[in-house]
Amino acid sequence: MQNTIDTCSHIISDEGMEEPAVFSDMADILTKEKVIREDLKQPLKNMMGLRNIIAHQYGDIDFKIIYKIVKDDLKDIYRFL
Repeated sequence: MQNTIDTCSHIISDEGMEEPAVFSDMADILTKEKVIREDLKQPLKNMMGLRNIIAHQYGDIDFKIIYKIVKDDLKDIYRFL
């Protein structure tokens, strides 16, 4: 997930696109600039949100749920790549 965020950040920076205020803005910017398709915008935002939950440990983390989400999100990461 972090690598996906880093890739988005590099694309936005390298291409001189508008600066995102928060991670999830990167998905909007890349969609608007036609770097990613509209159908990848929400999955990308979801990945970024999950990354924040894990990184900052908001609340109690249920690792079984995290595993299922990550396993299911792999297809979206591959689509993004």
